[in-house]
Amino acid sequence: LAAAAPFATRRLLRAAKAATRRQAGGAEKSGRARGPRRNRRRQVGPAVVKGATAETVEEAIYRLDNEINDALEADDLRAAAKAQRELRKVQLDRPSAACRLHIQEDCRSATAMLRLGDAIDVDVRVKAARKLGRWLRWRRTAAKGLVPEATALEGLLWALRSEPEVAWTAQCALYYAARVADRAGTSVRDGNRGTLSRMLLNEPNSFCFCLPQLNARSRDSYGRALRSNVVRDFFSQLRTVTLVDPGYGDYGAGVELAPFVRLCRQLGRSFESLEGLKILGFEDCAMSLVLPHLMLPKLKSLEIIGACHTAEAQHAILSLLYRHGPYIEALELNVWTEYLCEVDDPLADIDPMPKVKRLTIRAPPLSVPWEHFARYFPSLEELTFLYDQDFALNSMEVLEAEYEESDMDTPEMLERHALWRYRDAVVFARDLHARGFRRLARQCPSLRTIRLTVADNSFGYDLTPAEERLTLCWRRETSSSRQSFRRDREINNAARAALEETSARVPEAAGRSLAGGPARALDARSESDGDEQDADAERQVSKEEAQAAGAGVMLQVIRFFDDPSIEAEFGLRTP
Repeated sequence: LAAAAPFATRRLLRAAKAATRRQAGGAEKSGRARGPRRNRRRQVGPAVVKGATAETVEEAIYRLDNEINDALEADDLRAAAKAQRELRKVQLDRPSAACRLHIQEDCRSATAMLRLGDAIDVDVRVKAARKLGRWLRWRRTAAKGLVPEATALEGLLWALRSEPEVAWTAQCALYYAARVADRAGTSVRDGNRGTLSRMLLNEPNSFCFCLPQLNARSRDSYGRALRSNVVRDFFSQLRTVTLVDPGYGDYGAGVELAPFVRLCRQLGRSFESLEGLKILGFEDCAMSLVLPHLMLPKLKSLEIIGACHTAEAQHAILSLLYRHGPYIEALELNVWTEYLCEVDDPLADIDPMPKVKRLTIRAPPLSVPWEHFARYFPSLEELTFLYDQDFALNSMEVLEAEYEESDMDTPEMLERHALWRYRDAVVFARDLHARGFRRLARQCPSLRTIRLTVADNSFGYDLTPAEERLTLCWRRETSSSRQSFRRDREINNAARAALEETSARVPEAAGRSLAGGPARALDARSESDGDEQDADAERQVSKEEAQAAGAGVMLQVIRFFDDPSIEAEFGLRTP
C-alpha cells in the first residue's frame, strides 16, 4: 500500500483536474449561450445577427424596409407581414436607435429639399426649415445625441441663400438653435453653438443675412437678437457676409423709419472682423437705411449689386466708399444707374482708392473718361466691364412683335435687333479698340488684364461666380515694346463656343414653326385652327426659345468686341 500510494495519488489528481476542466468548459458554453441577465441587458454590439454576419440596428431596419417594399411589389403579403413583424421587434428592442434613424432620415430629406433651391416651392422649403429648427431646439434630443446636428445646420445654411421668407425662417432657427442647452458634460465648442460657428466661419461661401421686413414684429425680433450675447459673439467673428434686401423697393407709406435706423446703426457696428461684404439686390430704400451706418474697420472686398435711382441712394453708396475706400483692395459696382437723373454715377464722384487692385464696373455706357482709372485707382491690376441686359426678354418681344409682319429668318431678324437695341455696345467696342486699350496701357502701368463680362439678367440678378461667367479677356503684351493688350485666344474662343452651343438649342417645334418664316407659319396655324385666339396663343414664345434667342444676341454682342475683322479694321494684331 505504501508503494502503491504515490500512483493512486497521481491518478486521483489527474481525475480531479479532468473533472475541473469539464466543469469549466460547460460553464463557459452555458455562459456564451445564456449569460447573466443583467449582462445581457448591458451588452453593446450588433442588434441583429443573421447567419454568420453581424449587422447593426440601422442596417437591420434598412434591410427589413427593403424586404417589405420588395414583397409588396411582388404582391407577397405573407412575406411583407413577416418582415413587418421583424421590423417592429427590432424597433421595440432598440427604441433609441430606431428613433435616431428616423430623425436622421427626416433631417436628410429636409436638407436635400433645401439644397434644391428654386426647384422646390417656397412654402415647402419654409416648412423644411422650421422642421430642422424644431429638431435642433428639442432639448431631449440634444441631451441624448439623437439629432445629426451637422446635417440640420447644413440644411439651414442652404436655406439662408433662398428667398427672404425661407432665409428669415432659417435665421430664427439658427438663433434659437445656438441658444439651446447643450448636452451635460459637453463643451460649447462641441454643441450647437460651436458647430454652427465652425461651419459658418470655415465655409467658402459668405454668411447670408436677410434684412427685416418693415414691420414692428420683425424689427423687435432683430433687435432682441442683435442685443443677445450669442449673436454679438458670432457676428464679431464673421469674415464674409452677404446682406440681402427682402424687397423694400420704395419707402412704404405710413412706415416709421426711425426705429429701423436705430436697428441698422446697431447692425452696422456688429461686424468687427468683416473682410468681405456683398450687398445683394439693394434698392433705394435699403441703401439709404443700411449703407450709411456700416462701420467695417477691416473691410478689404466690397460688392454692391442693386439699383440706384435717387440722390439719397447715391449719397449712401458714396458715404460707404468714403469711409472704407482707403483700405479696399477689390471693388465691384454692379449698380443700375440708367434712371439716375438727379446726380452723377457714383463712380464719377468717388475719392481716390489707392489699394484697389481689382475693379468691376458696369459698362457700356462708360460714365467716366479713360484717364479716370489712372487718377483714382493707381494700383489697378485687373479691370472688368459688366454688360448685363435683358437679352432673353428683349428677344422674346422681338419674336412676338414681328411674328406676323416679318418675312425674314429668325437669325437675321435678331441680328438687326442687336445692332439697333444694343447700339451702346457697338459704340463702346469701337472706342475700346480705338483709344481704350492704348490709353489704359500707357496710363495704368500696373494694369495687366482687361475683361468684358456679358450676362443675361432677364429672370433676376446674375449671381454667377466671376470664374464661371462668360468673359472676354485681353492681356498686356509684355514681350513687345508696343504698349497694348492682346486678346486671350483660349478664354475668348471658349466664351463664343458656349454661346454658339446655347443658341443652337432651339426646340424642334420652334424650328419647324420658323422654318418657312414667321408669317407662313402663322398662316398655316390660322388655317388649321380657324380660331384667332388659338393662333395668338400658339404665337407665344416659350422660355427656352427666348433663352436660345437671347444667347444668339449675346453672341452678336460679343462679336462686336472680339471679331477679328474689327481688330483688323483698327490695325490690331490677332493671334
